[in-house]
Amino acid sequence: MPTHDELLIEAYQGEVLGEALFAALAERCGGGNADADRRAKLDVLTRLERATKDAMRPALERRGIDTAPDAGVLETAARFADTAAAMQWRDLLASFEPTTKKYVEVYEGLGAAGEDAQLVDLLLRHERALAEFARRELGGDAATSMQPILDLPHVAASPPTPTPTR
Repeated sequence: MPTHDELLIEAYQGEVLGEALFAALAERCGGGNADADRRAKLDVLTRLERATKDAMRPALERRGIDTAPDAGVLETAARFADTAAAMQWRDLLASFEPTTKKYVEVYEGLGAAGEDAQLVDLLLRHERALAEFARRELGGDAATSMQPILDLPHVAASPPTPTPTR
């Protein structure tokens, strides 16, 4: 059974991975209307991951845990981005449910330790919002799909992801 600190590290590095993955995918979007919409959504997903990672940082620092991105995690994110960039949008979105389910299990393990209850709640809301975004997109509700994410207080308070110039 992983320790509380090991679960925190896994959760934190998961946010590192998500931020790097979504940022890489956003950079690969072309210039068409569909691509512009996807890029905007990927920018919000990048912001979600970054804001959640930033919200976690104090809990790790209090425990003396290094918050530098793990090089292996960043390499994995780059490989995932290569794979995901070749996928259809719907197929990428369909992959969210099993991924969010995996992280819900990690976060429930954190919650079982009885520590960091507010952080665990934030992490669970993060995963639920990400899953709801994918469900809405897959259900054809592209107009409001981002709302569950944008409604998260830690995301609403974070600055938008800067769009790199081409």
